Amino acid sequence: MTGFPWRTAPPSAAVDLLGLAAGRSAIRFRLPGDVDLAQQCAHAHGLSMEYDGTYAVWSRSEAHGRRVMQVDRSRTPHVAELGDLLGYPSCCTNAAQASGEAGIDALAAAASRWRLSGERALLDISEYSGGVALLSHVPCGPDCLESVAQARAALAVAARLASTAANPGRWQAIATRFRDHTPVSPVRTTFPFSRTSFHK
Repeated sequence: MTGFPWRTAPPSAAVDLLGLAAGRSAIRFRLPGDVDLAQQCAHAHGLSMEYDGTYAVWSRSEAHGRRVMQVDRSRTPHVAELGDLLGYPSCCTNAAQASGEAGIDALAAAASRWRLSGERALLDISEYSGGVALLSHVPCGPDCLESVAQARAALAVAARLASTAANPGRWQAIATRFRDHTPVSPVRTTFPFSRTSFHK
């Protein structure tokens, strides 16, 4: 089986995939090429893929994926609804909605400057674009417990992949970056990762 299209997908897709494996309902990522490869990989993992020529959506059902695409293309304000469909905490999607789509980058920049310690350090999204983060969304604040829970689950998946993947480099980078901030307990992913799939 062919693997995930790492050659063309942005590094941040690794963060999105961790979220999906840790239980989020869908992910959306830029996909400038290798669409057939991404489709094969999604289907190999029992997922649906929608593609609009720029972005791919992976979800657990075709109807859900179509809804994500429909909302994303809407001309009406849709930040909170899209975030809800992608499985982000509602407190975070509501905060993003209040800033509007045009304000999300400013929210992310502000969140990247938070002084985070202990378990809250799991909320660090400053290296998301480089693929070294645990969250695909901007937390509503440095004390968001729902975001901490999602980050903790993603870290457990990253730690498992760092020790089992055929090419563990990207997963090791994530697990190493955050390993001192929380104890990692084994977690069962919500879809199987095989050694020959998107680990490469």
